[in-house]
Amino acid sequence: SVIACLLGGLLAKATWQGVLSYGISFYRVRFELSRDMASYLLSGLALVFIAAVLVSSWFIDRYGRKTVTFVSFLLMAVFSFFYTGLGLFWVSVAVFLVMGVVSGLRRNASQSLSLEQVPLMRGSMMALSAAGDSLGSVLGAGVGGFAYGLGGYGLMSVVLGILGVVSALIIQVYALDPTITEN
Repeated sequence: SVIACLLGGLLAKATWQGVLSYGISFYRVRFELSRDMASYLLSGLALVFIAAVLVSSWFIDRYGRKTVTFVSFLLMAVFSFFYTGLGLFWVSVAVFLVMGVVSGLRRNASQSLSLEQVPLMRGSMMALSAAGDSLGSVLGAGVGGFAYGLGGYGLMSVVLGILGVVSALIIQVYALDPTITEN
């Protein structure tokens, strides 16, 4: 379960980092978004992410760490699959911003689930989780860039989405929430 949480978190972070790394460039190229509007979009993404982080404890308390982690990983993957394929700017932006909300939920739920795996070693789990996030960032930016180079934004979003689906499946199948007696 510890390894599942760390690996699932790493792959989910890779999905999110790929979206962060190339999302704004996608909007600049596809919809000819100005630099000013792109910066507003990125600022909006940061705001919805922060808001989601702030309310995430309500979702985690209500639905559980594992459930929120799984659902947020899966939703992020699904949205990643198709935000670059939507032809309408505002619909694509709405999906992009919803990904920011989902990623805020993902961050806290995943971290919380990881930290509860070995309660006596929370410090070590926090360090491992942070290292996994950093590795996920490198993986997401690298794999996303490689996929973009091979087939453009469409292939990139599919590859990042696949990483997200794999992360959700790892959590669903292998992770346990130690704070719940029935897993």
